[in-house]
Amino acid sequence: MKYAAGDIYEGYFKDGHPHGHGIKRQGDFTSLSATIYTGEWIAGVKQGYGVMDYIGKGEKYLGNWSDNKKHGCGLIVTLDGIYYEGLFTQDILTGHGVMVFEDGTHYEGEFRAAGIFSGKGVLTFSSGDRIEGSLNGAWTEGVKITNGVMHMNVSNPALPANSKPNSFGKLSVAPNQKWNALFRQCFHSLGVPETILTPTGNHFANGPNPTVDNVKIWQKVAVAISCSQKEKHVKSPIKSSSNSDIEKSVDCLEVIPTFGQKILNLNGYMELKQYVYNACESSHHPLGQLVLGLTNAFNTTYGGVRVHPLLLSHAVKELKSITSRLYQVVRLLFPALPPEGSDVVLPYKGGDENSDGSDNSNPIEGEVVSASSLLQPALLPRVHPALFVLYALHNKAEDDTYWRRLLKWNRQPDATLMPLLGIDQKFWPTSTLSPTHPPKEQKFQEAVETLQQLKTTFSPIEKLLVIRSTFQKMTDAVQHELGAQYLWSMDELFPVFHFVVVRARILQLGSEIHFVEDFLEPAMQHGELGLMFTTLKACYFQILQEKMSINAL
Repeated sequence: MKYAAGDIYEGYFKDGHPHGHGIKRQGDFTSLSATIYTGEWIAGVKQGYGVMDYIGKGEKYLGNWSDNKKHGCGLIVTLDGIYYEGLFTQDILTGHGVMVFEDGTHYEGEFRAAGIFSGKGVLTFSSGDRIEGSLNGAWTEGVKITNGVMHMNVSNPALPANSKPNSFGKLSVAPNQKWNALFRQCFHSLGVPETILTPTGNHFANGPNPTVDNVKIWQKVAVAISCSQKEKHVKSPIKSSSNSDIEKSVDCLEVIPTFGQKILNLNGYMELKQYVYNACESSHHPLGQLVLGLTNAFNTTYGGVRVHPLLLSHAVKELKSITSRLYQVVRLLFPALPPEGSDVVLPYKGGDENSDGSDNSNPIEGEVVSASSLLQPALLPRVHPALFVLYALHNKAEDDTYWRRLLKWNRQPDATLMPLLGIDQKFWPTSTLSPTHPPKEQKFQEAVETLQQLKTTFSPIEKLLVIRSTFQKMTDAVQHELGAQYLWSMDELFPVFHFVVVRARILQLGSEIHFVEDFLEPAMQHGELGLMFTTLKACYFQILQEKMSINAL
């Protein structure tokens, strides 16, 4: 809908008014009044959860709305890096809330408005010193303190960079209460009643609702795909080769599958995975429309030119909630899948090979079936740019230190760096060159190039498999010199892997590690892959703490 004033609304309608999930762009983007609202509407007004980006002011609000006004739990991040969180009433932050500055200084207590203290509170400085008492006045104009007590931080001279108020994250909208309008629209497409949603935003947590007719859901899917195809064909009747490929995949989606309905075996699950991936990629399928809406909303919330590192914890929780709720929608189609929050392992047939004869790249003896393993490949590539910027901001200090030290170390040749890292002499580069015995630095170069692929992957399991391949390349290089029976000891392995990590020069390695830790499934945290990942973390922390070697260089 294009309005006379130049505003544009894109989303769902009812009776000619915005209703459901939608995006409205208002004002000239060169003016201070320009805004973009992404969220829920009821009868033409903002109502429910939504995100408002004040383009001109450089502010962003994430929270609840009522009658076009900020009302309820929410948070604001500003252009100058201030973070507010608390309860809003008619557009005003009032009552108990928190305020966090870029240097770690933070206030928790009563507000009369954003930046204006009004009552009991605790103001904690970046030094760790804090004032408890009654604070009144605007932060920028001077604050009057009465009945205050100053607590000096004598034990820890510097406040930890990740120090936050006690109520941080507790006064904002819960993750499972976000974007429910998009889920309701999907339920409507599937012919599922909204009453299966509980007040917490979850449904049939202990199993599919017995009142839900799976056959009718699949019929609704076929109708939705057919209607969407006809609509797109009317808008763009010209066919191309790419369109024909898409139409073929859509044709596959229209067929009601037999797998994943009553029992779940390995072959059926592999077909199910492919179906879900194709559905999430299709703009005709209700699942694809839901994924597109959710990932666009996520990127609008956490992307853009103004992002705040304190939003990282919110983004991680929100993405996990989206994965959980999306999985519950998938279980409407495939009720044989395990309940959300649990997983099963489908054993491989024939040892180390999959049923199709391909090599098994899974680190355990079977395919792990869970919400994360099924949906992360569809979700994470779509949100990775916005999400990783938050990780990079959060870990900037450590990653900058790591990078400076890498640059110093990488000025040195292998013959200098290897002894410095404590690598056993038998792994040092050889001076002789022959076709059968290339120099060791060349062999370790393959491991270095393999580890560099870490930046080209999006999911935790893909990153762990890159690490495992790196270890294999190291082992191949060493066994070529010392014999096929050679086995690493950790005392020998760690320095060599440390060398490979240094030479790989992976940008923002701390952020990569943090990402894997947040999204790695419990089933993958132990065993061979878990040990290898722990070794990578140890190398990163060693680089951060290795001062003597830096001075020597």
